[in-house]
Amino acid sequence: MPIVPNEPHVWETAERVALTDVADLQDGGLAMDVLALRVGQTAKIITDRYGTDQVADLLAALRTQNPGAGILAQDLSHAGTEAGMELDGLLGDWLNATDMPAFRASPVEAFRIGDDDDGTPRYQALVKVRNDRPVPGLVRFTAVSRSAASDNRVWSSSDPFPVPGESAIEVGLVTSNPLEELWLRPYLSLNRADQRLSVPQVDETVFNDWEPLDGARPSVWHPASPGMVVDDLDDGFSVDATAEATRFGRTRDQEFAETDRGLPVYRGALASWWKRQALPTAWGRYRRTVARIAPGQGDSRAVFEAELPEGGQWLLQYHVPSLRVMGLGSSAWGPQDEQGVVHLEVVGGQTQETVDFDAGEAETGWNEVDVFDLPAGTVTVSVSNNTTGATVVADAIRWDQRP
Repeated sequence: MPIVPNEPHVWETAERVALTDVADLQDGGLAMDVLALRVGQTAKIITDRYGTDQVADLLAALRTQNPGAGILAQDLSHAGTEAGMELDGLLGDWLNATDMPAFRASPVEAFRIGDDDDGTPRYQALVKVRNDRPVPGLVRFTAVSRSAASDNRVWSSSDPFPVPGESAIEVGLVTSNPLEELWLRPYLSLNRADQRLSVPQVDETVFNDWEPLDGARPSVWHPASPGMVVDDLDDGFSVDATAEATRFGRTRDQEFAETDRGLPVYRGALASWWKRQALPTAWGRYRRTVARIAPGQGDSRAVFEAELPEGGQWLLQYHVPSLRVMGLGSSAWGPQDEQGVVHLEVVGGQTQETVDFDAGEAETGWNEVDVFDLPAGTVTVSVSNNTTGATVVADAIRWDQRP
């Protein structure tokens, strides 16, 4: 399988340019990258869904039907039908559409079920996946557990599961050991990358009388509202800095050659300006990213702005990702990843309060900060580059109203 471009600007272009319009791009290199991304992901979808044997039958049928001639989209569809593939339902209007599927997953349920006939333990994991967009998509899961006999990690991947547009499925995985990790692996989608799902602890002494589900079935699931969340990719997120804080960065044009939604891409080196990093444990509706910066004197801030519908007592929560987990089977850690105490400034109406939050001691995920008495209207939460740690990470904040 060829290497597929994965740079943010290639994805951003692919999300607005159909395959039929790629030739109209003025940047020839970008056109080739978008073509490689869309075609490469489409080929992977077909291969993973149907296997190499059926793909070989498909290619043989195309060659037989069109010896020495060009191949049209309807030729591919017809050959797919002959090879036992339902490509139209799998790919949708893959040539002309710019839209991509967008997946959200439910919290994972995990429990022990009855042992199999030879006494091998069985554990059931259940998760629901919804495709919010009208175009079809494909997902698969990789489960990571630990062998009770050898203490080695055991990896197992599910079949790819089609998810029709604006629909949901429930996926069940049966393993012989409790799960330690579960990864959602989308293909060509607005998610862009694999995402690690939180797996609950399983009580191995409790058996559930449950008919095993090892596969997928339709579901009517709709995600519950996450609450009043502001993510680093939302319009309510911004960064600002004093002229002195940005002076050095502005003299280094190469640092800004590749940006992701307006911020330079983080490539392992911190700076005195905010950069964006994709992380599988960050919060995100579809994509999962954070903004991060090197320690400073409080002269550069990330700001989360929300509109409170009414005044009252509001609980602030701050999302903290793991900086160790880079991807499925990939981890990294360095001195620059040590988080510490940061200062959160909350401003709403006449209220202005600053609280300390120890990101280094926080749990991966949502952490409660404090309750604030706030009026209705605009409220901002700012986190500066002043920290006791080696980096400041701005991922997402959430407001929950208290009675």
